[in-house]
Amino acid sequence: MSSANDRTAKEIQTKFRVFFHENIPLINSRCPQQQNGFDCGLYVIVIVEEFCRFIYAHLSNEKDYFNKFMDDIHRSITSDYINLRREELKSLLESMSIEKPK
Repeated sequence: MSSANDRTAKEIQTKFRVFFHENIPLINSRCPQQQNGFDCGLYVIVIVEEFCRFIYAHLSNEKDYFNKFMDDIHRSITSDYINLRREELKSLLESMSIEKPK
């Protein structure tokens, strides 16, 4: 996590206490990053989505699941995958809109 994100991460950590009633540890780790100036949000969505899938599939007493998750996303979240997800999310949003684009 870059120092630019530290404050926001700590704010989110504090808000999570309301739901979990304990201090959620912040883990500083490198994640796949966009190769352009506009896909940051898509990367966040996809990483969180993949993390939820991973936890659902692998949650156990295994203490090293986070490192396994990080290895997995570094292999699977590529620029090509983000491009595919952008198109999927665009189609989903268009299908939910009242007026379809021409």
